[in-house]
Amino acid sequence: GQYVFPEPAGLADELQRLPRRRLTKEEKEQLDRDGMIQIKGLIQDAALLQRLEAWLWKSQELRTSTIARPDLFNGAYRALLRDGPLGALAASALGSRSVRTANAQLWGYLGPSRKEVYKGKHVWTPMPYNPAHADDRFNRPNKQHEMITVWFAFTDAPSVMTFYLGSHTIPHQISESCVRIKLKDGYNYALSSECVSEKIQAAGFPAPLTVDAAAGDAFVFKGDLIHESVAQPNRRLATCIRAHSGDHPMDFEYLPIENIKACEPSIPVFYPRNESSLDCVPLDPEKATPCAKGKWLPSLISSVFPYPASAFLMPCEGHE
Repeated sequence: GQYVFPEPAGLADELQRLPRRRLTKEEKEQLDRDGMIQIKGLIQDAALLQRLEAWLWKSQELRTSTIARPDLFNGAYRALLRDGPLGALAASALGSRSVRTANAQLWGYLGPSRKEVYKGKHVWTPMPYNPAHADDRFNRPNKQHEMITVWFAFTDAPSVMTFYLGSHTIPHQISESCVRIKLKDGYNYALSSECVSEKIQAAGFPAPLTVDAAAGDAFVFKGDLIHESVAQPNRRLATCIRAHSGDHPMDFEYLPIENIKACEPSIPVFYPRNESSLDCVPLDPEKATPCAKGKWLPSLISSVFPYPASAFLMPCEGHE
């Protein structure tokens, strides 16, 4: 289950005091060339990271968890997006003034469990992993809708992910040649790792790169860069934020994602702070936008909130 966790008092101010990190000219060139860059020590306050980890686990009860849009019901996560350093980093990678997200997720694992039994013996329960894929399902050649993913570690995560550097320059060629699982919306969700590796090296790019992350580190990568997660044997918590420029209205036909009925409130701006619409959720169905009525936001809220959303989220001007 998923539960409401209110925003801790004073957290917003603490997050706003953290240093902002923007990509240098050289880092932007590396991002364009390789498709990925690692930012070490984006948040260096170990005590803050430990508190964030504890708070972020409050909204769920599973040992292994993947939560989409946790900002809708976890106040600590909403504060991190709205007041922390992730937005400025995404904005510098996108070259935009403001940033919005259609998909922010928490990836968590509480460590191995002996509760599961296989053939009469207790066995460890590993953390599941994502196969080779690109985050941008549709990677259309439209700069206005470029996607950047910011992946951030709250805990140490050795050998956490494998990146196929350079794959963002030939995404369609690789995707069509190496597909293993295609979803109903046409998205080539799972790709063959061996096939992707062969394709990028044949194109002159390096062999796949498996990376380590320490608590507080971030990866910034292109939405059409192919990557895969590596199953973790120990406790781990991370988030990935799929970010678009907030400088332009979204073309909602660009995001025909099966479980998101796209509309402005469901793709909120989270950076800069004074333009954030994370708290602007239409709570009154009679005053909701036509897109939100009876569709994604109200149905999601009613399915995960054990008490009225008005006790947690604040309506904002223009979304009342």
